[in-house]
Amino acid sequence: MAVGNSLAVHSPGSPLPGRWKGSWIDSQTDEPPNSPTLSFSMASPTRLLPPPPPPKKDGLHIRTATCPLPGGCGAALENSKGNDKVSNDLPSSSMIRQAGDIPIFDSEGNESRFGDLFQTAGFPARRKILVVFIRHFFCGNCQEYISYLASSIPSPKSLPPNTSVVVIGCGSPSLIPMYTQITGWALPIYTDPTSRIHSIFGLTRTLSLGPAAPDYIRVSLTSLIVRGITQGLKRVRTGDALKSGDMLQVGGEFLFEVDETPPSRSASSSSSSLTLLSLKRDVGSVQVTWCHRMNHTRDHTEIPVLLGILGLEN
Repeated sequence: MAVGNSLAVHSPGSPLPGRWKGSWIDSQTDEPPNSPTLSFSMASPTRLLPPPPPPKKDGLHIRTATCPLPGGCGAALENSKGNDKVSNDLPSSSMIRQAGDIPIFDSEGNESRFGDLFQTAGFPARRKILVVFIRHFFCGNCQEYISYLASSIPSPKSLPPNTSVVVIGCGSPSLIPMYTQITGWALPIYTDPTSRIHSIFGLTRTLSLGPAAPDYIRVSLTSLIVRGITQGLKRVRTGDALKSGDMLQVGGEFLFEVDETPPSRSASSSSSSLTLLSLKRDVGSVQVTWCHRMNHTRDHTEIPVLLGILGLEN
């Protein structure tokens, strides 16, 4: 029986002419004939292309070995909706003590400890330190936030007495000069490339944008994405294009208060650079009195609220 050009049906046991070429049979060449002939064996019918297997119902399976995101793409998808249940409980003394021993680095790669931010030598016994934890250094959302904050606090003189503000990232120290140039940030900025301090203080990891853009973001999402990609490409030659920090890590704001009477001369060491943490080996006089942990990538505390916490309502 023939239909169209030629359709031959062979009985069981009859040899099929030619060889299988995926969608045609050609006994002479690898090219399809002018008048293709499709042949089928009634004894062993052949399917041209098997249908793809149905998707598994137990979730999406992704190979994380080739995923560029820290923790794998599976972690990114798992956290893509954000976490609306992030707690704003104040860190305990043990958390502050644990974070105090973690190294942080400045723009020149000089190493110090997180606890050195609360040193007493040369500083008033009572003071406040606001620590702003940001995401990776190419994050346009955080760049917008720090730029807005920099315009509100252009210099240390803009702050109330005995108050300071510090920014801490999670990428390479070599990217700090670029970050300060882009944001106009004139106050101290450090980084913990391991993100251990972020983790100790309960800062979550997510790629969620959240429900809506906050007031401190004044450009479109597309512009921020293009800007971040451009910044990364410009750092290819310097070797730190892939060292901006954990893409999933989000930040937050923590207000530390130091209340410590300077030690007496008999109790002090011969070294004048000893910090509060190294003198007491505990942080009972350093505490967090207010904090905010980001639920998603655009969830920094709004600038007017943050200025109010610093005593700069006006």
